[in-house]
Amino acid sequence: MDLQEEILKLKSDEMARGIDFEVLCSLLGYIEIVVDPWVHNSQQEIQTWVENNIQDDYYNSGNRWLFKLSKDATIFALRWG
Repeated sequence: MDLQEEILKLKSDEMARGIDFEVLCSLLGYIEIVVDPWVHNSQQEIQTWVENNIQDDYYNSGNRWLFKLSKDATIFALRWG
């Protein structure tokens, strides 16, 4: 596999993960919050905060977060949005 094919595969895999995330959000009725990586670049800090403050289910993919409860999405957005 040459460099161009490798880059194409990486980008297509990234797109597939993004689409899967969108479908999950839509089907389950979760609320999506996107964190600006230029403002908040400490993924570990955000993860620790989420573990200590979010009450119900959530999913994360990079800078995109899904929350089951609107209350959880709201407090997350106020802190990190």
